[in-house]
Amino acid sequence: RIQLYALVASLLIMIFSRMQGQVVESFYIHPEQYINQQEYQTDYFEITKSNTLLELETFASVDNSWVYLDMMFVDAAENRIHGFSSNISYYHGYEGGESWSEGSRSNKIYLKIKDPGQYKIVLTGDVAQDNDLWKQSGIVTLNLNEGVWLTRFPLAVFLFSLFWTFWEIIAKANFGARRWADDD
Repeated sequence: RIQLYALVASLLIMIFSRMQGQVVESFYIHPEQYINQQEYQTDYFEITKSNTLLELETFASVDNSWVYLDMMFVDAAENRIHGFSSNISYYHGYEGGESWSEGSRSNKIYLKIKDPGQYKIVLTGDVAQDNDLWKQSGIVTLNLNEGVWLTRFPLAVFLFSLFWTFWEIIAKANFGARRWADDD
């Protein structure tokens, strides 16, 4: 019985967590602003909650290409809070009678921010410049959301509860079958 409650609770938490998060800011950065060791700095944005989980989604419309970004999350006092990178690559083609694809045009990074306040992102990067479209495909979008929840923990509880429920059903069915088999 408890596993059914855990199933329902974890499912509700997963659904609820998808509705969490508040948009903080979005930035559109052209490759000329971050390639060749240039350092690009976003405008300051405000994080309003303490001990919040921040989701940073990086997106680039790469097509058989890649974009690499080295980033720092910096507070108003110019202290480095987090350092991280994002590699965005997407390739596709047709080979041996079948089409294939690998990679993704977006990447999500999660950061724990302790204190509310003003922050900015400082980045450098590189983009594949092997065709004439690199200025288009190298445009990077950064989307920031605060107060997001990770669904992996409720998902683990959900899967464990689901396994436990099925195991209990099978165990009861086997017990009933053995009990009635002994009566003959």
